[in-house]
Amino acid sequence: MEASPLCPRCREPFQKGSLLEVKVHICSQCEGLLVKQGVLLTLIERLIESIDFQGHGNQKRSNSGEFHSVERCPLCESKMESFGYMGDDSATISQCIMCYETWIENGRIIDMASMLYRSKRIIEKNNSALEKFKSQAVKIDSDNYFVAGFLLGLIVGGE
Repeated sequence: MEASPLCPRCREPFQKGSLLEVKVHICSQCEGLLVKQGVLLTLIERLIESIDFQGHGNQKRSNSGEFHSVERCPLCESKMESFGYMGDDSATISQCIMCYETWIENGRIIDMASMLYRSKRIIEKNNSALEKFKSQAVKIDSDNYFVAGFLLGLIVGGE
């Protein structure tokens, strides 16, 4: 029988489990997650559906402290690269360059869901403003349309 891979943070064996019906490896000690890249977005979207972010979308939720970079994949021992989820270093994750397993420290998955929720809300707001702008933009030439679109971006982005 093959030994369970060890958590890269606390070196305890992972437990196989599921979170919102997505298969993950969970560390019972530090509550970190190891999840396949291909199901990570599904997990985050399910978290958004199950957590009420309305009115709380701008709050960071984890208190997990400093990120601990993971050098080697707990499953295949290949190199892992660390980067900020959606370019934000406050939600840093590590991903295996070979098997694409993704290491997420305790609490960071909630931060990631919050970030995606906020991004979707901004996109919805901008699309709504753009549609309103297009419906009101009658008979303006292309140069004015560009300038007006630029100004709309400043207005929408500045709210």
